[in-house]
Amino acid sequence: MGETNSPPLIFKKLLKWRKEYGPAITIYFGPLRCVTLNSADSVNEALVKKAADYAGRHQTFSMDAFSDGYKNIIFSDVNPSWKQLRKIGLQGLRQYLSGNKLEEKLFESTSKVMRRMKEENGKPVDIQKYISLLVFNLLHGVCFNKSFELDDQIFLKLLNVLDETSNDFGNGFFEDVFPPLRKYPTAKFRKIMSMLSDFKDFIEDECNKHRAKFSEEIKDTLWK
Repeated sequence: MGETNSPPLIFKKLLKWRKEYGPAITIYFGPLRCVTLNSADSVNEALVKKAADYAGRHQTFSMDAFSDGYKNIIFSDVNPSWKQLRKIGLQGLRQYLSGNKLEEKLFESTSKVMRRMKEENGKPVDIQKYISLLVFNLLHGVCFNKSFELDDQIFLKLLNVLDETSNDFGNGFFEDVFPPLRKYPTAKFRKIMSMLSDFKDFIEDECNKHRAKFSEEIKDTLWK
């Protein structure tokens, strides 16, 4: 394969610098000061042993835009609203994953993936798609009691959204470093905003379907 002129990924540069500067490195992206942790021990010390000290979230322009003003569990700083959202989320997980429910969903999702892989009859396969199908179906089954087939167009679209956003998030956004770009966003930023909007529309559509089927009898049962 020929050489490419693409710049090295940030995490690879950090792993290289770790040998010279150690596992904790401070780097600057324009005015943005960041501390990176580049070993399992340093991450464990910060996020497990000293979790309360590192529980906050750095606020950036991109995170504000992607989270609709830090209104979700992932990007929100630790505050009463975040604690309430987290409490509701944990209650939902305990309710819908109690007993054998998680095992059943995992078995259902894994069986579907294994069945589809056997149908390939030994041909080379894109294992990433199968792993994504397994994980996505597990989460989708827990949240909405549904599952996707590998060739489902909605699944393929959502998979592309997750892959694209994961790659672009890892490399950061110029809008966080150069404030003038916030008025004239880059193509990359606009693309991610559009993809996240599609993903949000999917979640809202699924929620609306469940609201339409939600009966007073079920409601009374849940609140007893």
